[in-house]
Amino acid sequence: LKDRVFIAADSNLLGYSLDGKQQVKVASNAPLNAVTVSPDGRVFVASSNQIFRLNADSNQLDAVGSSLDENTQIADLVVSDAGDIYASDGARGLVWRLSDTGEVLGQIKPSEKGFAVPKAHFPITWQNGHLIVAEPGRHQVQSYTPEGQLMSRWGSRSRTAEGFSGCCNPVSLVPLPDGTLVTAERGLPRIKVFRNEGQLKRLIAGPETFVDGARDGSRPQKNLESCDGGALSVAASASGDIVVLDHTTREVLVLA
Repeated sequence: LKDRVFIAADSNLLGYSLDGKQQVKVASNAPLNAVTVSPDGRVFVASSNQIFRLNADSNQLDAVGSSLDENTQIADLVVSDAGDIYASDGARGLVWRLSDTGEVLGQIKPSEKGFAVPKAHFPITWQNGHLIVAEPGRHQVQSYTPEGQLMSRWGSRSRTAEGFSGCCNPVSLVPLPDGTLVTAERGLPRIKVFRNEGQLKRLIAGPETFVDGARDGSRPQKNLESCDGGALSVAASASGDIVVLDHTTREVLVLA
């Protein structure tokens, strides 16, 4: 699985090498919203309320536990070092914590109202033993213990490179091997690298890189659910390459 990119594309799980050769294609009975690779190399995907694990021997997707609440809308997935599965729920504004067999261990949310997020963009990742959660409606990145205790938060709304612009950003994030964090924004499309304390390290790509891509459907609206269009998703290879999926053009870019 080293340096292989997995994409949830409609009702298919696709796997590509970084030179663009398709190596995996597995069909699902339902549209897939999220995909992640665990620290031990297992591939997980999710439909709106069901998590699956890729069975490499049978080339099929095996359900992990029972489906979640029918009102759930899984937007992102990540697996911790210990093997627990975290699933962000954009419809309910919370993060589910599950065992590797699908048993619900708890929920993480900052208040009764939950996180301020659009349904489609509720990015989470895992870094240095902590769950990293982006709250696009507040333009923040937050760090939680595995059990859900808030440890830190940073970020602000700004068109400057140090902040996050628009109505709901960042829409994707991923850690790099050197301990920094990559974020992606829509509207004013930007790929940036931050240090753990939220200090900007460098701008990787700006609007000039995404001429027609993440701009689409990006006009700010009062309703956060209107922020679902025109997105970018980021991933990282073991060697530190940054991989960007432009949801509008349906193209994948590999950035050094």
